[in-house]
Amino acid sequence: MDRNTLQNHFDQGLLSFQKGDFESALKKFKFIIIHKEKESKIMSLISICYHKLKNSAEAERFINLAIKSKPEEIGYYLNKGSMMVDNNEYARAEIFYVKTLKDFSNSSLLYYNMGVLQTNLNEHKKANELFKKSTQIDPNNKHTLNGLASSYKEIGMLNNAKKILEEIILQDDLFIIAKYNLGLIHLLQENFDDGWLNYEFRTAQDNDYLKNLKKNKIRKWNGTSLENKKLIIYTEQGFGDCIQFIRYIREIKKKNTLIYLYTNNKIEYLLSDIPEIDFLIFDYNKIPVGDFYISLMSLPFILKNKKGTLDPYNFFPKNETKNLFWKLKIKKIEKIKIGLMWQGSVKNKNDYKRSISLFKFQEILKLNKFNFISLQKSEGQEQIKKYNLQDKITDYYGPSTDINPFEDTIEIIKNLDLVITVDTSIAHIASTLGKETWVLLPFIPDFRWGLKKQETEWYKSMRLFRQKELNIWENAILEIKKSLIEKFPN
Repeated sequence: MDRNTLQNHFDQGLLSFQKGDFESALKKFKFIIIHKEKESKIMSLISICYHKLKNSAEAERFINLAIKSKPEEIGYYLNKGSMMVDNNEYARAEIFYVKTLKDFSNSSLLYYNMGVLQTNLNEHKKANELFKKSTQIDPNNKHTLNGLASSYKEIGMLNNAKKILEEIILQDDLFIIAKYNLGLIHLLQENFDDGWLNYEFRTAQDNDYLKNLKKNKIRKWNGTSLENKKLIIYTEQGFGDCIQFIRYIREIKKKNTLIYLYTNNKIEYLLSDIPEIDFLIFDYNKIPVGDFYISLMSLPFILKNKKGTLDPYNFFPKNETKNLFWKLKIKKIEKIKIGLMWQGSVKNKNDYKRSISLFKFQEILKLNKFNFISLQKSEGQEQIKKYNLQDKITDYYGPSTDINPFEDTIEIIKNLDLVITVDTSIAHIASTLGKETWVLLPFIPDFRWGLKKQETEWYKSMRLFRQKELNIWENAILEIKKSLIEKFPN
């Protein structure tokens, strides 16, 4: 095979690789190794293609071939470890990194990858030490410095984190992830002016909604007059965020303005009765030719909301039939009725921080005056049986039931005396309904909950119970137990 043909295949494969067309890239790269002596670089690229295509076995086989071909190349070891982390093979990755460290003890990137692994394991103190070692070897790597700042944030050393992020931004004003992370700290500290400003840098990375809007060449709204205009507001992140930030739409001054909400069809029921929204859109192909677009979570910044929060309001539709059904069903329970949610979606990148094993709630569950009603649907539900708690927890969401995750859950919550939950959409649903809601928060919570208070301006009926130490839930759960006894003394 002549050199020009092989080079053309490589160039075409690399172009496909850069475009994210990994199937086409794989064909080109495999053509090269069939017709030429196997090169470590090509095998590494093939490995990455297989990894992107979710073929873990072939990805590992080819990265091992690359390492065998060129064992002195640290990049191949880093790729292998990163693949393990992506596949949630954390134990394997940790063993592999420690072994690799024996031969590459002066690699800044290796320490960085090990720090990322410990971050995924919620071991932020270990991550902090590893990021420190990485920056000692290479003090100018922005990604490592950003990782170090994030680890400082997670262990509660926010001033250290802010100082590093500010230094990164001074060096490179275009390194937007540092500005975004700085904004999260500002919001945590209730510095809303700087917080909402820097929080906007999250939109520099397109999500699927934003990509579709830009295809239609719609302009981003900057707060100008909406008279006789069409404004398309798109949602981002989770259902809880949508429920929480929908209140800002009421602040938009409508002058013959049409407001479209482009969102996930799974929450259509929740949003179907909001008078300020003229149309709900779930399909990209149905986006109208609009004048402006904006993210729902950008509205506090656009509307120059200095306070940071607005009063919530209950915008959920009323369903008298379902309400009566659940009222009669739950009324049969004679004890005090408490809704319980212990796990969020495992797809959420921060779920490792917020979800709690149901086993840890046993100090509360053994209080006989209460009947606990599971608000858990699918994920986490299996723990009721796993820990033999069927006699402690009423579960209406069994596999044979036909319960709508929002329609029925809303009516169930209305008929409870209290809701106890981790930081999931249930916290927002219950609080929007005005139901007294107790929320368990990790040591460094999501930006909206601040750092110390038990109350929050976001919801008047919400009370916050916080970890006092990183990764330790027991004290917060005991605090809830004490509060339950005080609230319901008889």
